[in-house]
Amino acid sequence: VLLCLTYPLSDLEIYMPEIYAPGHSPEKNLACQVLSVEALNASVYRIELLAPAGSKLAYLPGQYLELHVADQQLPYSIANAPDPECPRRLELHISNHNDVTAVIINELKTAADNKETIKVTLAKGDCFLKGVQEQPILLVCAGTGFSQIKCIAEAILAQDPEHEIHLYWSNRSLEEFYLYDLPKQWAVDYINVHFHPILEAKIDGTADSWQGRAGWIYEVIHEDFNDLRNVQMYACGSPNMIHGTLDQLEKLGLSEANMYSDVFSYAPRKK
Repeated sequence: VLLCLTYPLSDLEIYMPEIYAPGHSPEKNLACQVLSVEALNASVYRIELLAPAGSKLAYLPGQYLELHVADQQLPYSIANAPDPECPRRLELHISNHNDVTAVIINELKTAADNKETIKVTLAKGDCFLKGVQEQPILLVCAGTGFSQIKCIAEAILAQDPEHEIHLYWSNRSLEEFYLYDLPKQWAVDYINVHFHPILEAKIDGTADSWQGRAGWIYEVIHEDFNDLRNVQMYACGSPNMIHGTLDQLEKLGLSEANMYSDVFSYAPRKK
C-alpha cells in the first residue's frame, strides 16, 4: 500500500503492527543472569540482570520489560538507560509490599545466590524519550515510578548535558526516597537540573523535620510554572495521580499531547 500515493475516500484508520518508532525493535525473550538483589530501603530492592553474551538489549529509555517469575509475567520499568560501556546490564527497582512481591524477591535472591538465569521479555511500552527538543523537560513520579524517570533522565543527560530538567518526586514518607542522593547529585553536577522532592505526608502534620516542599505534585509544579504549553512531561505513577495531575495542570496549558505516561495505554479514561 503506497500511502504517499493514495487518497482516502472517507475517514479511516490504518493499523500497521510491524511499523516501529525509530530505534524500536520487536520484543525478544532473553534468559538473563540475576547478578544481585540489593535492599535500597526497608521495602525497595534494586535488581541487576545481565543479558546473555552476544545479545543486544534493544530498548528505548522509558520502556519496561516483563519478568517471568513465580509463574507470572510482571511488568517493571527498566531503570537504567542503554549504556555502551555496559550494554548487557539491566536494572530494576521492585517494591516488596505484599505476599506476591515477597515471593518474587525471594525467588530472585535464590537465583542470584545460585547464579541462575531468569526469563525476561523486552521491550514494551509507548512512554519513552521522544528525543531531546528545545523545550524544558519535566520528569514527574511517585514512589518506585522513579525507576522509569531515572532511565529517562540518564538518557537526556547523556544526549544533552545542558538541557533544562525539572524532576518532581513525591512520596508519603522520608524513607520512601530510596535513591535520594542520586537526583540530588545530578542537581549539583548539572546547573540545568532541578530536583524537587515532595513529601505528601506533611499534609497530615507528620514529618515535621522535613524542610523541603510538601503537598500534591500539581501544586508544587504550579508554584514553579504558570505556562506549560511549551514543555515535555514524562510521568510515572498511579492512574489517579497521572489523570489528576493532567486535570489540574490543563489550566496552565498542559495537554495529553505533551504529557507522556504508560497510564494512557493501560488505564485510559472511558470516553
